[in-house]
Amino acid sequence: MTKDCRPGKRKTYLTIGQDLFSIQEYVTSQFNYSLHHSSIAKRTSFVPAAAMAYTDLASLKGLVRPADYGSGVEYASGVINSIFPNTKIGLQLGLWLNGTYGCQQIINGEMDQQMNKLHKYLTFTNASAVFLRIGYEFDNPFFGYSDNATAYILAFQRIVDYMRNHLNEDRLDKTFFVWHSWAAPRAGNLTLEDFYPSDDYVDWIGVSVFRQVYPWKSNWGNGYVDWGGSVKDIEEVLQFAQKRDKPTMIAESTPFGGINMKTADTIKYNETDPWDRWFGKVLTLIEKYDIDMFSYINCDWDKQPMWGGVGFGDTRLSTNAEVMDRWFGNIIRSDGNQKFLMGNSICRGEEEVASPKGSAFAADMPLFIPVILLVISIFIFGKVYTKSKLESFQTWDDKLRICRENRRNSVEKWSKYNLRNSWSSVF
Repeated sequence: MTKDCRPGKRKTYLTIGQDLFSIQEYVTSQFNYSLHHSSIAKRTSFVPAAAMAYTDLASLKGLVRPADYGSGVEYASGVINSIFPNTKIGLQLGLWLNGTYGCQQIINGEMDQQMNKLHKYLTFTNASAVFLRIGYEFDNPFFGYSDNATAYILAFQRIVDYMRNHLNEDRLDKTFFVWHSWAAPRAGNLTLEDFYPSDDYVDWIGVSVFRQVYPWKSNWGNGYVDWGGSVKDIEEVLQFAQKRDKPTMIAESTPFGGINMKTADTIKYNETDPWDRWFGKVLTLIEKYDIDMFSYINCDWDKQPMWGGVGFGDTRLSTNAEVMDRWFGNIIRSDGNQKFLMGNSICRGEEEVASPKGSAFAADMPLFIPVILLVISIFIFGKVYTKSKLESFQTWDDKLRICRENRRNSVEKWSKYNLRNSWSSVF
């Protein structure tokens, strides 16, 4: 295992989020797809390397008990212990700090009790590793950190220092502190460096990927700035990480607008193919920068109160047959240049891990092959069964003879016993 938990060259951990039922739907739908495509892989073959969850430092809801912030049920322990009870899976945990106000509380020591509770959770969680995104999307102008970037840095450092001083060595080795940029325009003249806590405090660097890969402008703007961002914004963060030799993750991602989005822009820019429009471009980024973790949010955003009407749409892979086909090939089977790692793979470094692409997987196997194997098995079993029956018939006479002798002996002994007891009772 590498100290920073990198998966190895040309390998990427697959992470799925971001709420309990969306994660469950992902695994079930992938398994269901496989059953209809001649697969003999077990359901556990589709377990991701890690799962996403969210909480806020002030309440720590959604860790040991389910909580719904309006964005689906968050239940970190439920995901690890209930959905994936027999698999070593990582936890990618978003920690909300509540903007500058919350950061100042942390700096002043007002959140020490909450940090103690968080450290206890990190100590006893069954997750094989935890990737803690502290104050995720810190540079999102709408999240409240931009008016005092220094406060964010100090809060980040204080949380890291607290965990390093209180977590035991084994757990600390499996806890990684993630600095997660929203990878889109920042407020004013702020730079990434303005928010950076330093190399000593940051283990991983993350980005969000939503609508930046689209060629058209977003409707997130004020006439001067398009807050939706572009691929250049994503690459700025990834290059920032490369210069510091930090492992990278796509910490949040989903095709904004939904997988089946059909708008004037998709037609105007000839972006009608749901895979090529978003997924293909994201895979290109992953391969170009050899990104270490890909976190995909598989949910129906419009049905969640927090996100209804915002425009995220339905991004469940199962809503589009073509996307399911290509996800299965590119991600589950890793047919491309990048190998995507599933459950039981976190922090195993260059060690090869079991994959559905191996002998237990037959997604490309023609249907007649399993049928032939079944016929052969029946034939072999039939021969073995027939042989055993013939052997049993050959010995039947001997067994019957022995049985009769035993019965005759038993009758004789019983008769003598009764006769003796009868005479005893008379005298």
